[in-house]
This record gives sequence, C-alpha cells and structure tokens, in this order.
Amino acid sequence: MKIAIYARFSTDLQSDESAEDQARVCREYAQREGWEVVSTFEDKGISGGDNDRPGYQRMLTAARAGKFEIILCEDVSRLWRNEAEQSRCVAELLYFKKHVVGINDGIDTRREGFEYLLAIKGVQNAAYRKEIGKRTHRGQTGRALQGKSAGGRAYGYLPIYETVTDEKTGRPKVIPARREIVPQQ
Repeated sequence: MKIAIYARFSTDLQSDESAEDQARVCREYAQREGWEVVSTFEDKGISGGDNDRPGYQRMLTAARAGKFEIILCEDVSRLWRNEAEQSRCVAELLYFKKHVVGINDGIDTRREGFEYLLAIKGVQNAAYRKEIGKRTHRGQTGRALQGKSAGGRAYGYLPIYETVTDEKTGRPKVIPARREIVPQQ
C-alpha cells in the first residue's frame, strides 16, 4: 500500500525537529504495517487552522493525482484544526478513494463508524486552537504591558533580543539605520 506522511507544527517557537520526529513515528508505523512511503509533506510554523499551508496543498494535489492511497499522520490535529476544512477534505479524499490514518488518536477512515470519532476529534482540535489563541493573546498583552516585545516584526526593530548575562530582557534591538525614526525608551 502506498502512503504519504504529513507532519506539521504551529509556531516558529517550536523545534524544527518536531516535524521530523512526527515523520519518523509515521515511518516506523508504516514499516510495521508493511506500507510503502512514497511522499512526505510538512508544514513548519503554520497553524492547522490555515487551509493554505503549502505542504498540505501539495499533499491534496498528489492525492487527487492518485500518488498514494493513505495519508498517515501522528494524529489528525496535524492535518486539521478547522472542522469545516476537515469535513470538506475527508469527503473529497473519500471520493478519490483515499484514506486518513491518525496513529495516536485512532482515526482510520477505512473503518466503519470512523465519522463519529473524527467528528469528536474535529471539535476538540478546533476548540484547542481557540484556547491556544486566547493564551497567546493573554501572554502578548502581558509582555506589552511590561514594555516588552509581544512578538511579530515591528518597523525599525530587529527580530532578536538583547541579552544580559545570558538572560533575555525581552526588549527588542533597534536597527541602527532606523534609530532616528524609532522612539527610544
């Protein structure tokens, strides 16, 4: 059986090795099942709520072209954190006689009744994404109230932090060429 592996992590604060670790777990699983891995797709630092992920879109294109029979992932939250996209995509994959297997969450669209478990996981994954958003916003607000960078890229500042005895101060460095424009603290 020909399969494709999909791996993803959400933020650039996570380790680049996260996607490779997920792919390794999938390769080991595929080997135990006697499956042939023909493709590996990944997205690094992109939310599962974003449907325009490059690796995800390449995977869907390959599925439509019949390059593999199963998409294997560590769990379906790697594929989707958006219930509407999950539902749409699974329907399309099944139309093309393609299946999804999530190792850790027990999702397998080849099994009868998978829809119930997948629907529950879809709700959980979408809710978790919203919770992460709330926590992130709370943390960014706290950093901003302390006069520290809340993330992102601001005009005139380097996207790195000053260090004082190996501890991050949280205060962004001003780009020297833009010093006249950026207000000094």
